[in-house]
Amino acid sequence: QLQLLVRSVERMPRGPSLQQLALEHVNLGASSPPLALSSLVESLQLAGPALNTLILNDCDLRCRGTDSVCSAISASCLSAQLQRLDLSQNNLGQPGTTRVAKLLPELRELRALVLQSNSLGPAGALALAGGLV
Repeated sequence: QLQLLVRSVERMPRGPSLQQLALEHVNLGASSPPLALSSLVESLQLAGPALNTLILNDCDLRCRGTDSVCSAISASCLSAQLQRLDLSQNNLGQPGTTRVAKLLPELRELRALVLQSNSLGPAGALALAGGLV
């Protein structure tokens, strides 16, 4: 499954037409080899100008994976064009949520942020509120 994911991400079109990347129920967390997450991060950094939706639902990102994804978004053109970010069911907890909150001011076109089932906690909710201002 990992080799298929890595090959798929490597072959992902990087041209101007790809608008949505959805990797749902793909284990990118601590129990997966680092190659899976690093391949995704590299692809995000090379994303084309049309990519505006990123769905990483139930990928077990946790804090480490969330930090890597947020850093890739920040370092790429995605920060200026991402309209929908779905990180639901990734066990983010308060630390991962805080990392997402720090990214929010960079996401000028963001219209939808989906973080359901992540155990945000009160501190995570406050961090998100601060990132939205």
